[in-house]
Amino acid sequence: VGFDHSCLIQFSDLYYWFTFVALSFISKLYFQTQYHSNGVAGMTHPHSKTDSSNPLPLKLLRVAMAFTMLILLCLGLFMMLDYKTVFSREKDNLNILKLNSLILYYDEIMTTSTQLAVLTGDSTWEARYRDIEPKLTKAIQDIFKVESDLSILEYVSETELAYKNLIRMDHTAFDLIRECRAKEAIALFESEVYQTQK
Repeated sequence: VGFDHSCLIQFSDLYYWFTFVALSFISKLYFQTQYHSNGVAGMTHPHSKTDSSNPLPLKLLRVAMAFTMLILLCLGLFMMLDYKTVFSREKDNLNILKLNSLILYYDEIMTTSTQLAVLTGDSTWEARYRDIEPKLTKAIQDIFKVESDLSILEYVSETELAYKNLIRMDHTAFDLIRECRAKEAIALFESEVYQTQK
């Protein structure tokens, strides 16, 4: 889950408002102190006592500057974390697209291999199928590792279950072919139960 942009905007607005008010108040206080310390056009009474060494405005200014630096540091940290989150999410999305393409590619190879194995009885197609099967399973499992959206994960789970049912029926078809029961294998492949899993 990424950093909430609305929180960052509200925090920034609050920071700018506070900084403006604080600096305005401190600047006014500082110049008033300097005004009374130095006198204005000789109007200062010679016997009047002024606290020209009053450190309060300078201390307040330093506090405001330190607070400003702290806020800027926090904003920079929040922005960096948000950037990393967005970058990581975009990377995951690219991986998911790649995995989805692989799943469709593997599914097409396995479907074609099953069809040709049933029609020709050539064991070469079953070997090709067996080679692709673990790659398809791994691609589906990899999606669970990078996807966090629950609705998408639910869809992937349903897809995984459908593929498991298809693979189980494909294995049955291969068994029928090895037993020279090609007609039954073709009937299974063309059955409504098989087709609904596609």
